[in-house]
Amino acid sequence: APNIQQIPHEDEFRRCFVAEDGNTLVIADYSQIELRILAEVSEDPAFVGAFQRGMDLHRLTAATMYNVTMDEVTKDQRTAAKRINFGLMYGRGARSLSAQLGTNEERGRQLIDEYFANYPKVQRFLQRTANRAMRDRTLRTLAGRVRKFGNDPVADDRGAMRREAMNYPIQGAASDIAKLALIYVREELEGLDARLINSIHDEFVIECAEERAGEVSEKTRAAMVRAGEDILEKVPVEVEVEVSREWRK
Repeated sequence: APNIQQIPHEDEFRRCFVAEDGNTLVIADYSQIELRILAEVSEDPAFVGAFQRGMDLHRLTAATMYNVTMDEVTKDQRTAAKRINFGLMYGRGARSLSAQLGTNEERGRQLIDEYFANYPKVQRFLQRTANRAMRDRTLRTLAGRVRKFGNDPVADDRGAMRREAMNYPIQGAASDIAKLALIYVREELEGLDARLINSIHDEFVIECAEERAGEVSEKTRAAMVRAGEDILEKVPVEVEVEVSREWRK
């Protein structure tokens, strides 16, 4: 059987998975959930405010980076901003980030400095979290799930540990939300002609009778939003839903 947790995102691969005759797929995934979690835990006002106003954070970051209006942001600029948003959240440095962006290391360092100047509480959260992991050797997600880090500060790779520490409260909370959502979605779909056939990180794929697609979509969205709101208090949760005979992103 294929490893459906790691099927490439491109439609040419995903379209190999097709609903049975008379059925359709409801594909639901969280919108920028990890960045929403970062906004929640860092309490950075620009991050939190962007999500509260329903803004596209990648576009906002690009507008700030390139000193243009939101409407003037190009596709390439938004892509670069997206890489920076996720890269710094995962502890990337100037060398790694500049290689990903196709620029030199000096420019990469400049982009990082500008980014954290615009989102200072994000930087403080990431540094504070890494320092806590090095000191206490444990971190918790928003839901209270604990991760222990290595106990030998000499033998352990301190750089890797700091990067993992920055990321754990974010990816860990995303995992907590997804697991809670699985419970709620299953409860909502009970008694309907629908079944959950796959979950990939923060994306759920449900097969249902074509005539129930609208109802299944709304129940799935509501269940996933409820799970997110159980854990996130300051930042709204959004879920994107698509109905298709084929699995697509």
